[in-house]
Amino acid sequence: MATIHDVAAQAGVSVATVSRVLNDNAAVNAEMAARVRAAIAELDYRPSHVARSMRTQRTSIVAVVVPDVENPFFTSVVRGIEDVARAAGLLAVLCNSDDQPDAEMRYLRLVEDQRVDGVILASAMSAAPEELVRPGKALPPLVLIDREVAGIKADVVLVDNKQGAREATEHLLDGGARTLACITGPEKVSTAEERLAGFLAAASDRGIPRRDITFRHADFRSAGARAALRDILTSTRPDALLVCNNQMTLGALQELADGNVRIPHDLLLAGYDDEPWSGSWKPSITSVAQPAREVGKAAMRLMLDRLEEPNRPTQRITMQPSLVIRESSQRAA
Repeated sequence: MATIHDVAAQAGVSVATVSRVLNDNAAVNAEMAARVRAAIAELDYRPSHVARSMRTQRTSIVAVVVPDVENPFFTSVVRGIEDVARAAGLLAVLCNSDDQPDAEMRYLRLVEDQRVDGVILASAMSAAPEELVRPGKALPPLVLIDREVAGIKADVVLVDNKQGAREATEHLLDGGARTLACITGPEKVSTAEERLAGFLAAASDRGIPRRDITFRHADFRSAGARAALRDILTSTRPDALLVCNNQMTLGALQELADGNVRIPHDLLLAGYDDEPWSGSWKPSITSVAQPAREVGKAAMRLMLDRLEEPNRPTQRITMQPSLVIRESSQRAA
């Protein structure tokens, strides 16, 4: 493998000159810079990022920790992060915690040991463990996405979960629903609690009696939603259902099909996260659409700002969802 000394010898210049060219230093004249670049290409030289990080105290790497890389919402978020990171000359490294706090902490210890420039985190934790907030603990630059963590002061990018669920529930009520059910995510996860709060607020505002409202917590995955809906249907027959993420919506649809519950004839349904399949399903699925890619872009821009100005005040960005109305929530006249 070629070294910087090999490049210097090939180009007939000093090592310092090669270093200046690698760092785009305008002080190197054009003819000499061209010779260096030609030598780099001929020798297939690749600079040592380890050596560079030791000099600059920067690795040009940002770790992205998400709870479920198979969830299309987080896939889109990561794509938005990469769009901005790549344009800024940074690499985004993806870590999947499987919504397990222990796995998340292992990743956070690893990125701290490797001295990555920063961490963009969709946390599996509702509150920061003592290890992260003990006196003298210096976290790498951190941006939270989708979920907040009590005890951690950081830049954060969220979507207004309560408003999204409220709008979807109001739409179901406008369609004539009077007995409501909701499947939301795990207890103490902020997104799950906020969506449940929006559902309950809309029902309360419309005067729906508490006896006509049912909800269950699940794990944001298909199988969890199937089990939750099976439990709901053993005790009540709601005429409308809100399901609070894309994978759980798929699970609920499968469970309803197995139980011969027809949508929208027997049950009005609204899901969360508007995926490509939502419009092609039969019947097409009414969904709360989240600006996932824009969440990722905004998070990475906040990270770049934080790296440029470490001591600036933290910022909080809340984006608005939108309700995409389709066949599943509208009974034929």
